[in-house]
This record gives sequence, structure tokens and C-alpha cells, in this order.
Amino acid sequence: MDELSTFIHCHDKSFIELIQATEVGVDWMPILYFLIIWAIDLIIPLTQTVMRIPNLVFICISFILILNLLYKAFGNNASLTGTVTVFTHSLLIPFILCEARPYALYLMLSCWVAYELQRAFTSNLEKKLHVRLLIANFLCPASHYFGGIYCALSLVASLLLNSSKDRKSKSVIYSSILGWAVFFLCCHETLSRQMEETITTISNEPSLYELFNIYGTQVYFPILFVTALACNNTRAFKKQKSLHNYFEKNSNFILLLSASWIAIPTILFVLGKITGSNYMQLRYYSPNLLAYGTFLAFLCSIIMKDKVPRKLMSLAYVSFCLILLTLNTRSLASSYKDESPENALAFLDKTDLKVATFSMRVAFHITHYHTNAVQFLVADQRYSSYMKKFSKHLNCIAIESIDNLIILPDNSTLKSESKFIYIHGPMGSPINLQQIDDFALRNGYEISKRKTLESSEASHAFYFEKITD
Repeated sequence: MDELSTFIHCHDKSFIELIQATEVGVDWMPILYFLIIWAIDLIIPLTQTVMRIPNLVFICISFILILNLLYKAFGNNASLTGTVTVFTHSLLIPFILCEARPYALYLMLSCWVAYELQRAFTSNLEKKLHVRLLIANFLCPASHYFGGIYCALSLVASLLLNSSKDRKSKSVIYSSILGWAVFFLCCHETLSRQMEETITTISNEPSLYELFNIYGTQVYFPILFVTALACNNTRAFKKQKSLHNYFEKNSNFILLLSASWIAIPTILFVLGKITGSNYMQLRYYSPNLLAYGTFLAFLCSIIMKDKVPRKLMSLAYVSFCLILLTLNTRSLASSYKDESPENALAFLDKTDLKVATFSMRVAFHITHYHTNAVQFLVADQRYSSYMKKFSKHLNCIAIESIDNLIILPDNSTLKSESKFIYIHGPMGSPINLQQIDDFALRNGYEISKRKTLESSEASHAFYFEKITD
């Protein structure tokens, strides 16, 4: 669903139309990621593979950034173990890889902010302005609004370990604040319009279960990691004669930063309780993968001490981790396939009849994957105008309700059709299966054929045929 939303958000638009589609707030996010996908669409068609390639690149860069950050804090073996473990044990990695959404970019840019802060304070050069730090602090919240929170806490963590009065700290503060100012100047109007226009906000209070789910499932219990550390005193490990003690020298910053990042879901849980808004979506906190990697690397450095795994042990560990990642990815892909209405709607390839549906998911899917004209039935004229701003390819019809009966407006192009197919799905439908016949009859149609579809998102197809006198 979200991937289809990205496609419709970015495909076949002018730059002005892209801005308008972002401002309407269907995708309640900043414009940066959609700008990247839009630019790609100008060069090559947006297929599923093409839309996922940027996320693969972002994840690979994130891996390198996290590995580099942890290497400077804990050394080679601990950093590699922590990074590989997180990237193979977390279901979030295959999710943000498969989903054409901004969360991989958000992860990469958050890690880049941390990397540039560490680099600024460990470098012997004193600069009046850290240009790359400025750019990172501008782009991170421009990929996801929560990125601003990660940027702010990263700066606080770095200043707690360094005097805010020395020249180096002042230049870091100026660079960070200037980056945020550029973001505000570029994006505040978009955010303001999203707050005014969006009608897709989540207003229910968060639950403790949702908070636990974020902390409990971001990285599943790393059984391979625990097993490897349990072998520490066996022949699978050997002593390293000259081991530089990275932990005492450089780890305070990354540990403090990780602790502050881990606290963000709890902070927003409390804020959600106060405001009645729900921010408990696992993907909103994808930068926390750096924090989990840090704690695993820290634990590894404590237990391993002056020992390192033998080459065969390292090879076996990486191999088993890659197998686990493959299984996780296949499991996620399988669940996506089961959830997708693709197979259920394959019969549309054999007909050119127009399709009507109340389901946004079905409407998006047919718009993207099929040549049938589709009419997206919505509750009122306001919602119809809202969706038309999002994409000119969505043919929305605002229905009318008379005596609790759903009526198609007289000026609807659908009413001029002698035949069309109605696809029923649970998402957004104001009528249930028992009311379909009344819906058809009230609008001057009878149902000539019924088809059960094997999908939870598109459960039934009804062939509507106009009643003739």
C-alpha cells in the first residue's frame, strides 16, 4: 500500500505537482525522498525493482557509516560483529529495503549526522563552519520529521562530552543550527500546509504494548550473537597480542548518543499520551539500529577483551547471519505476497470493463498494475478534492447518502456505463457484502455475476449491469 502511494505520489508529475502532492499530506512526510524518486521517474520508468534500488544503496551506506562509527569506539572485531548482527537480525532491514519509503534514507542521514559530529570533535583541524555537518543536519529532518529529534539529541550528546565554550564546540553548534535553519526555511511551508490539509492523521492514544513492540521487535533476540560470545573461552577464539584499547579512548560519545536515541520512542510515547496522537510505528525509529549495534559492539568488546575469533569462526558467523537475513527477507516477501491483491485482481487483465471500488488499496493497485479505468468512490466532495490534489490519475467520485443508501451522483461518469465491475474490500468501504445488492439496485443496476477473490484486501468482484426497461 505505502509503496503504491509512493508511486502515485511521484509518477508522471511536474515539479509543481510534486510539491502540491506532498503538501496535501496523504504521505505525511517531507519532500526529500519523493524528490529523489520523482527525479528517477524522469529518467527511467518506476518499476518495483527501480523503486527499491535507492533503498539498497542507502542501507549499504548506513552499514558503512555504522561500522566506521563503531570501529573508532570498539575496534575491528566488536564493530563488525555488532553491525553485522543488527543488520541481519532486525526485521526492519528487509522491511525498509522492500518498502519504497524514506526510512532507509532516514537511517542513512541520521547515521551521517552522528558520523560528522564524531569527525568534527576528533579532528585536529579547527573549522569555523563544518559544511558536511550543516548539510547532514539539513537533509536528515528533510527525509523524516523525526530526524530533527535525532539531530538535536546527537548534538546534546556531543556537547555533554565537550565544553560548549571552546572554539570547536561553537563551530559544531553553529553548523548544526544553520542546517536546521535551512531545513525550516525550505520545508516549513510544506509542513504548515500538511497540518492544515491532511485528513489522514492517527489520533488514537498509544498503548504500552505498542511501545514494548518497538523495543522488543526492532532487533529480535540475537541468538547467533549470544552463541558466538558463549564460545569465547573455546578454541574458536585466540588471544591477540597487541590490541589497541579503543574503548577507553573513543566510545563515550557513541554510547551516550545511542542511549539518547533509544529514549526517543519513550519520549514520544509520553507526548502521544498527552496529545492523544500515536507515533508508535517501528519504522519511525529506524535510526535506532545504530544504537542497538553500539550496545552489541560494547558487549562484545567487554566479553572478548583481548581475544579475537579465528577466521573459520568469523566466516561461520557471517554465513549464519546471512542465512538468517535471507530467511527474514523471504518471510517478509511471503507475507507481502499473501497480503497483496495482485493475484486476486489478475482477472482484470482479460477485460477492459471499468472498475469501481471504495478501497484505496485496490484503487492504487489497479491504477499502477492494470489498464482498466478505475473509479475511486469516496465519502464526500472534500475527500475527492483532497485525493485529486495528490494525483491527477486518481478518478475520485464523491458519493451521496440518502436514507442511509449510497447513491452515485447523476454527473458521475460511472452512471453512463452499461456495465462495470465493483471490487469489494474492507478498507474504507461504507457498505458490507449484504448491502451490495441494494447498492446496485438503488443506482439502477443489477448484479449479473459474482466472483469470490482470494485476498483479504479484495474479497469479492461484482459485475454490475444496467437495468433496462
